[in-house]
Amino acid sequence: MSQFKSKHGIVSKSQQELYMSFVDMRNFTQMLPEDKKSYVTADYDTLTATVQNFKISVRVSGRVPYSLIQLQDVEAPFHFGISLHFDEAAEAGKTDFSIEAEAD
Repeated sequence: MSQFKSKHGIVSKSQQELYMSFVDMRNFTQMLPEDKKSYVTADYDTLTATVQNFKISVRVSGRVPYSLIQLQDVEAPFHFGISLHFDEAAEAGKTDFSIEAEAD
C-alpha cells in the first residue's frame, strides 16, 4: 500500500467551521461546477462519482469532531483511504489543514 501526505496549509477558518464544511458529503456537490454535478451523488455519509464510465464511492468511516474525518472506498477499482486533518494553528481562528491518503 502506498502512502501520500499533503503539505500542511493554514486556512483562515476555525477548526470547527472548516470541519463542519467537510463533515457532510452533500457539501462537496455544492463545490462542483454545474456541468459536473450530474456525475456526483451524495448523502450525509457517502459520495459517489462516475468518472470515465466507472463508479467511485467513498464513505465516511470515522469522525473525530473538529479534528479528523476518515474516508474509505466503497465501490472503486482499487482500495484507498483518506484522512482529513484539522489541527489548531498557531494563530487564533485559523486551522492547520492536511490530507493523508493510502492506496493499493
